[in-house]
Amino acid sequence: MKGQAMTTPATKIAFNAASTAARYDRLQQYVHTKILTRDRQFCCSLGQHCRSLMEGDRRAVDFLEGQLSYVGTHFDLSLQGRDVRILLIGRELGRLRKGAKARPRDDLVRITLDRRRELVQEEWGNDPTLKGMSFDIRTLVGEDIPWPATSNGETVPLRAAFALANLRLCSVPDAANKALKKPAIDRNCLPHLRNTIYILEPTVIIVYNVANSLPLVQQLSDEGASMRSIGDPAPRRLSFDGRSAVVLGLNHPSQPLRPNQGEYCQQIAIPALKAAREFALAI
Repeated sequence: MKGQAMTTPATKIAFNAASTAARYDRLQQYVHTKILTRDRQFCCSLGQHCRSLMEGDRRAVDFLEGQLSYVGTHFDLSLQGRDVRILLIGRELGRLRKGAKARPRDDLVRITLDRRRELVQEEWGNDPTLKGMSFDIRTLVGEDIPWPATSNGETVPLRAAFALANLRLCSVPDAANKALKKPAIDRNCLPHLRNTIYILEPTVIIVYNVANSLPLVQQLSDEGASMRSIGDPAPRRLSFDGRSAVVLGLNHPSQPLRPNQGEYCQQIAIPALKAAREFALAI
């Protein structure tokens, strides 16, 4: 029933869809005033500055504005009675494809929160990045937990149990669909990421761009100004506006798919994800 936590006793996993819905509404309110209005008008105060940074750069193929975050319907989950809210952070969304076909530009700009949910559902099981993220989430939550999880007559798929934000809410891809290095655009977007973290209150944050995004996320933390070893991808507890979260950095999940990365997967990714789980359960 909506408003009540759903539990799977055998796996000690629980979901609270009502709490997620409340967070989703607060995030909607924020983006409607700071990024995309209710009628999908791009209203970011720094958007024009970011667009101007591309002018004269022949590498830039497009400026894809207003690509909002993904929040699964059951983002609020807990394990063993502990909150394990998982936020994945990438660099930018870029030019999504639909199977083998390129999506029209209108499908790539001013993507609302609701539309982002639809896109993840459409691409789930096909997109290499989402496949790798799925592996990471399964490893983090516990390989013994079956998905989809069923409780109180409701089935919760894995894609509903996490959130995905990007450092940039506007993509600046080159011809190969790789993010152009534009540090000023990264910095301009940081307030949006900070507010997303504040609203969602994740307890585990996985950052997929270790070289560029991870140091910026770490610097957003309460400890950022005095932190040593900025950029260290190992799991560590940090606070964001007084709220504790475990932050770790991993290679991009589709280079190649995480399960096939061999030595990196076995020696770095899996141990880091399992350590993050233990840290999260101790918060």
